[in-house]
This record gives sequence, C-alpha cells and structure tokens, in this order.
Amino acid sequence: MNRWGAALFGLLSALPVLIALHMARGVAPLFSLLGIIALALHLWPLRQRPRLEAPYLWLMMGLCLWALVSALWAFDPVANGFGALRLGLLMLGGLLLVSLAGGMTVDQARLFRRAFVLAYASIALLIAFDLASGMQVMRASYALRGMFPPADFSFSHDTKHRAVLLALLLPPAFLAAKREWGLKAAIPLALIVAFMIQLHHSETSLLCLIGMGVAAPLAFWRPKPLLWAGLLGLGLLFALPPFLHGNMPTAREIARQFPDTSKSLLARFIIWEYAAERIQERPLAGLGFDAAREIGGREPMRHYDFDPFPDGTLYRPLMEPIPLHTHNGVIQLWLELGAVGAGLGGLLLVLAWRGGLRKTDPWQRAGSAALFLAAMAPMLSSYGLFQNWWVGSVWIAIAALRAQDTP
Repeated sequence: MNRWGAALFGLLSALPVLIALHMARGVAPLFSLLGIIALALHLWPLRQRPRLEAPYLWLMMGLCLWALVSALWAFDPVANGFGALRLGLLMLGGLLLVSLAGGMTVDQARLFRRAFVLAYASIALLIAFDLASGMQVMRASYALRGMFPPADFSFSHDTKHRAVLLALLLPPAFLAAKREWGLKAAIPLALIVAFMIQLHHSETSLLCLIGMGVAAPLAFWRPKPLLWAGLLGLGLLFALPPFLHGNMPTAREIARQFPDTSKSLLARFIIWEYAAERIQERPLAGLGFDAAREIGGREPMRHYDFDPFPDGTLYRPLMEPIPLHTHNGVIQLWLELGAVGAGLGGLLLVLAWRGGLRKTDPWQRAGSAALFLAAMAPMLSSYGLFQNWWVGSVWIAIAALRAQDTP
C-alpha cells in the first residue's frame, strides 16, 4: 500500500457516518469494497501473510462453521445456509481489514490518521449543519428517495444510525487526533461530537456515550478492576438467557410498575419475553441460523395491550413477536445457535475485552475499552447481531483503532 492508498483507506474508514446520513444499509457495500481491497493488497504487489491472532481466528471459524451446521435444522436450510456463508465472508473480510491496518508503515499510518480524522470531523460538521438547519440534509436524502415529509416530521429513526456511528468511530478518531495534533485537538473533537450525539436524543447512542465515558477513564487508570468487572458482566450476560423464561417480569408488569418506561423499551421487553420462551425449545443447538428473521416472517402480527398510562394514553402496539431480530445479540445467539454458539461468541468477547485491557499504553487501553462499550450498547439493545451493515461498521471501527497502534 502506497502513501495515497493509506490516505484513501483513512478517508473510506470515516465514510460509514456519511453513508448513514442517507441510508445506513449502504455501509455494507463500503465494507465489501474495503474487504476486497484488503484481500488484494495481501496478494499484490507482494504476497503478505495475514496478521491474524490465532485465538480470534479459531473461535470465529468455529462460530461460522457452527452457524453453517445449524442451517441443517433451520427454517429454510438452503437460504439460511447461504446466510451463514455470508457471515463467514463478513468475518474473513473484517480480519483482513484489521490485518491491513496493523501492517502499515509509520508513514502510511500517519497519512491514514490524518485522512481519517479530517474526514470524520468534516462529516461531523455536516451533521451539525443539518441539526442547525432543521434537518435540510436529511430532507434532501428523503427527496432522493422520492419522499417529502411534512415540516413537523421526526427523523429520529434514521438519525439514530448516524449518531450511533459517530459514537462508534469516536475512540479511533480521538486517538488519531491526539497522535497527530495532541490533546488540544482530540479533547475538543470528543466534546463537540459528544454534544452533537446528545442532540439526537437517541437512547442507543446515549448508552454508547455513557459506556465510553465510564470505561475510558477506568481503563486508563484502573484497568485491572475494570477487566474483572467486564469479565463478570459478560459471564452474567451470556449465562442468563436460558433462565429468563418464567423468571423475568413481563412487559405489562414493567409498564404497570414503571409507567415512565419508554414505549420503545417496552417493545423490546415484548421481544425478549417471546425469544426467551423459544430458547427453551432447543437450548443446546438453537433453532438454526437466522431463526429470528424467519420467526418474524412466519409469525402473524398481533396486538399487545397495556394498562392505561398515568396520563391516560393507551399503548397497543401491533407487531410481530420478533420483528427481524431480537434487538439483543446475546439472546439472538442463544435463540439461533444455542449454548454452543453462545459459548463461542462469549469467548470471543472475553478475549477481545481482555486483550484490549492488557495493552501497556494507557491511551490504547482507554480507546479499546471505549470502542468495546460503544459496540456493545447497540448490540444489546438495537441492532441485529448479524446485520451486514452493522457488522461491517464494527469491523471498520476495529481496523481504524488498530491503525493507531503504529507509532
């Protein structure tokens, strides 16, 4: 990879946020392009051995193979089998992308960082203009799709994605800005972006901010207690799903006891309650890869009636029991791949968490912990675990963070 290639790599790594201004799903083709470029640069002009750490590689291979095997008892073995193969390609592309980022020379890494930060900051300025101008950029995006929403239309569903991606790419952007221009550039960048994220009023992106704000300073000054706290938290997260059915309050009970709970969160409790019940059918092997999406397409929509809220409003959502995915990656793993898949996925996250917090550089530890929490928040509350655009976004962020390891 030459100097121009490194700069282009940095520019492309910031583009997920820009793409999300129009349609977040567009990140998937960008990730595919980056994966193909990474593969090509490993083969030409000189063949390079991929820099892949064995534990991650073997666990990812095991997870993808188990996903493929599970398609044999899935709802649609052929279609779900191809879906599992796609997952394997996603993981391969991500590993090659991280390998490429870790193999840059000092000069290439510097050009990557500068291009990445400048592109990230420019896109953040565009989002700031959008917020200040009454969502004119978002309205232009809708117009390109032939939609012209009224003046009082809320763009919250779409703006959530760009806010989440702003948060996801903030840790590598902060480290890159610090490396190139010092804390005098990195701190203002982080504060301005955090303020903009809050202006989106997205619960998911706010969770990202809170997680990063807690994890980064603790990783910097107190890595060992944070390491063990994270390992304990991951252990509980992955151990609980098979025991939730019959032991968790229903969505109606939660609404009755906590009437201020947001309706989006109540909808998630409905999904988790149903998914926990279905996990009991095959707790060891799961229902097969992509079962959450299949259930969403096969189960009829139904009304869920809640008691009147204190202000007299009624909430009676009409929804599928699992609309496309479970909005919780751990529950999705248990539902689709059972204890085997959950075990492999849990070990992957344990290794990633431990590896990030064992770095000797405190800034690298802080960035790794912040990125981990920024990715976990949407994984546990919003996005499907195997959505192409989301998986691609996380890999791009990991590669951008990996590029900061080069002096």
